[in-house]
Amino acid sequence: KVFSEKYLNYLSNGAHLIITGGEPLLQQVEIVNLIKYLKISIPDLFIEIETNGTIEPNKGLIDLINQWNCSPKLSSINISKELRFKIDVLKILAGLNAQFKFVVNSETDVREILKEYPFIKKSKLVLMPAGDTIELLKNIRLDVISLCLKYNLKYSDRLHIVAWNKKTGV
Repeated sequence: KVFSEKYLNYLSNGAHLIITGGEPLLQQVEIVNLIKYLKISIPDLFIEIETNGTIEPNKGLIDLINQWNCSPKLSSINISKELRFKIDVLKILAGLNAQFKFVVNSETDVREILKEYPFIKKSKLVLMPAGDTIELLKNIRLDVISLCLKYNLKYSDRLHIVAWNKKTGV
């Protein structure tokens, strides 16, 4: 049994199934099988996948997903560009029903986004403040909101941090 009746009822009544990770695209075959199984009883199931945009989704998976949530990593996290920036994959995702959420610390990050990702429509870009504690978010939130206003970009808070701070497993 994959899902309890309680969760199947939620999905049947319009809740979205959001597949996240780690990096879920490492298990594309299994995800396709799961979705096909669920769609037997919930044909109009709305499915989202959260990815970092480094692994190309296969055609079978693309056809099953309603919404892509891509969170590419910026240079400020000190991972080599070769590992974090896969332009061919990002361009595929940009052509789908996708939004691109970037965790930012400063205007330098926003300038990097606008320079490195010109193939993504601004309407699909979302900025989130960096910070893994409530205190850190308080210190940067207004700065990121100001950057969103300045560059005409969308804002998203980090609700899981606001609600549970650093608690895991919630």
